Amino acid sequence: MLHGKALGQAIDAAIQLKIDAGKIKSRSDVARTFGVSPQAIRGWVMTGSIAKEKIPLLWQYFSDVVGPSHWGLSESDTIFIQAGSGKMSEDTGADRVWPFSITKREDVLRLSPQQLQQLDLMIAAYLLGTQSNAPKSDGPIKTTAA
Repeated sequence: MLHGKALGQAIDAAIQLKIDAGKIKSRSDVARTFGVSPQAIRGWVMTGSIAKEKIPLLWQYFSDVVGPSHWGLSESDTIFIQAGSGKMSEDTGADRVWPFSITKREDVLRLSPQQLQQLDLMIAAYLLGTQSNAPKSDGPIKTTAA
């Protein structure tokens, strides 16, 4: 996953591609979609710093003009993230692949700081996908006595 200035450049390029394709008119359209100010979008482009919770939406929003490799994601990263956004079986959740079952602690400890940052972003995306697919609740479940 890209980060820093490289991520800012990728965001800028994706915005321009979306404008060129006629899908949006300006950066303000991007700001409205993300619920931020146009200045925040400018900050993303300048610094490459974006809130982790906005990253999955970023990928989804620009998926019509750029693919995962645009964001520095590999095929395995994409599979990992998609596993986190899959629907769980209502009964057991057995169809959900949990990606950490074979991960050893010592393998994680050997990662470089950059690899740890990428792992952190992928886990955040995975968890956000899981949360977005959780059943919605309007409060406590009400039951009636039989």
